[in-house]
Parts: sequence; C-alpha cells; structure tokens
Amino acid sequence: MLRHVGRVSLPPAITSRSSQARALHRHQYTLSCGGNQWQSTRSFAVSHITMSKPKVLVTRMDIPQEALTMLEQKCEVDLWKLPSPIPREELLKRIPGKDGLFCLLTEKIDKEVLDAAGPSLKVIGTMSVGYDHLSMDEIKKRNIKVGYTPGVLTDATAELTVTLLLATTRRLFEAHSELLSGGWAKCAWSPLWMTGWGLKGSTVGVFGLGRIGQGVLRRLQGFSVHKFIYSGRSPKKEGEELGAEFVSFDELLKQSDFLLVTCAMNKDTQGIFDEAAFAKMKNTAIIVNTSRGGKIR
Repeated sequence: MLRHVGRVSLPPAITSRSSQARALHRHQYTLSCGGNQWQSTRSFAVSHITMSKPKVLVTRMDIPQEALTMLEQKCEVDLWKLPSPIPREELLKRIPGKDGLFCLLTEKIDKEVLDAAGPSLKVIGTMSVGYDHLSMDEIKKRNIKVGYTPGVLTDATAELTVTLLLATTRRLFEAHSELLSGGWAKCAWSPLWMTGWGLKGSTVGVFGLGRIGQGVLRRLQGFSVHKFIYSGRSPKKEGEELGAEFVSFDELLKQSDFLLVTCAMNKDTQGIFDEAAFAKMKNTAIIVNTSRGGKIR
C-alpha cells in the first residue's frame, strides 16, 4: 500500500518566476508491506509556466471606463492619469518595455517612439478613425499590429455634416450672433433679413464617398436635392444606389452648390482645396469640411 505523507518544495531560487522555469517538488511516500514500513523519497518534475500579464501604456485617462476595465483585467496598465495629452518626454520615458500601446490622435507615433519602445512592442491600438498620426512604414518594418476604430464615428459625423450644412445655408450662426448682440432689435423687420439658401433644387457634391459620405447622402434624400454628385478614386456601387453621379474633381468643383468634404487624409488629399480649386467653384458655393483640416489651404 502506498500512502502519500507530504511534500517538500525546493527553495525559491530554483522555482524561478520565468515563464520557462520548471519547479521540482519532492514527494515522500511510505510503503507498507506486512508489518514492515519503508520510507522512500522520490523526485519528479512538474512543469509550472507562470504567464506574466502584457504591459500596456495608455496615453489618456479620459477614455471609456469599460475599455479601461477590460485592459486592467488582462494587462498590466501604465495609465497617464491626466485628461490632457501625455507630454512627448513622458511618452518616450514610459514606452520602453511595453507590449502594447493604447493611444489617440494627439500622440505622434514615429520612429523615435518606436525605437524607444524596443522589440517588446507588439501591438498599437488607436482610438480614432484615422491613423495618419502613426508612422505606418516604420510600424510595418517592425511587424507591429495596429488596431483602429474606423466606424465608431460614422453616424455622428454624418449627422454633424448635415447639421453644419443646414446651419450654414440657413445662416443660423449669423442669426444666433445677432440674437446675442441684440442686433435683431435694432433694425426694422425685413422679409429678406437673414434669408439663406435652400437645398431644394440644388446640386450637392461630396468629395470622398466613404462611410461618412454615404451616411450624409442617405440623410439628405428627403430634401428635394436636384442632383447628387461625388468624386474620388473610382465610381462606387453605393453611389449608384444613392442616386449620385461620379464626376471628375474639376467637375465636382464647378457644379456643386454645396460641397461636402468627407474623404480620408493622405498625401493625395493634403491641401487639395487650394486657391486654384476655389477659383473653379461658384461664387455662391458653400463648402463644409468635416474631415481633417489639412485638406484646405
């Protein structure tokens, strides 16, 4: 009969915390046979793999608490505990040795940051629709995975675009200013005072018929617009479904009564709306840009 009577663990120096360490546990057994007993000590190896949590740097505290809680459950989180963007020097100081980085548009992740991070950095998550603040060429060289949130603001931005279009065409900003200053009470009423321009019968152009551009056109379907046109790299089936005609960039500028800019920011669209572009537009045209400001000079 074999009876387990105890266990003696080896010293801590042997039971390393390394994920590859193997801890030996010595077990003592007593063997009984008739009236005689023999004690035998046997040693055998038991593999223990201690997995340490990945280390993640979070550059802002004002992110959804649900996201932060999920990270803290799975990761060792180094959180910048101020609502303002993390200073560059702090980013460079904290990034070394991190497995992951959770950042926003306010942080430029370039070669300097990636060099400071070292080979441990495996993934970057940015809470943004765009990722032009990330040096993608450098990131690809290091085989770092990137995650972003392309659809999270589609509806909100489409609604904002329509809001700004209506507020501008109906001169709501000017009217609000007159209300605050009391100017409305200083002049006689006029039937044409603060008269704006209607969308009915107009030509609405969209530069960049992506998720947001499509969302804008869906929301404008009930405004009796005469013609929807759009420009981009190539025609899209969604454009046809929304009743929009694909035109060249020059034609977009010439025909649009209202021009909505919803395209992505890249080297081709940087500064594309320059003096020459505006010279091709109607004098009465209104342009609404709800994408990156760098497209307009």
